[in-house]
Amino acid sequence: MTDAATVTLREPAPAAKPAQAQTTVVVDSLGRRLTIRELSILEESRIVRECGEYAGNAHYMVGYVIPTALIASIDEVKLHVPMTRGQIEAAIQIARREGLEAVMQHLDAKAKASTEAKDTDTKE
Repeated sequence: MTDAATVTLREPAPAAKPAQAQTTVVVDSLGRRLTIRELSILEESRIVRECGEYAGNAHYMVGYVIPTALIASIDEVKLHVPMTRGQIEAAIQIARREGLEAVMQHLDAKAKASTEAKDTDTKE
């Protein structure tokens, strides 16, 4: 005697739409429009790994590498997340000091707003 196996077929669940990445547009002192993206944790880790011995240099990472990687486009010309040393250096050159300053000002304002929001929450 053999036992019959029961197979139940079900329709696959509809795929969830990926969340749209949050972007912000800032204007640098040269008048260029920079679109700023958020990096995924994987992108961040790959960038840090690629920087090798320079990854321990906080000034280099926070002042140059990460702000540059956050730039998704300049004047609607798309920039990919840099993943090699050469791409990182090229992106820094494209962003220039003016672009990095604009990104850093945005990040500073964002951090300040976040801190103020947390301070307001703790006072209530």
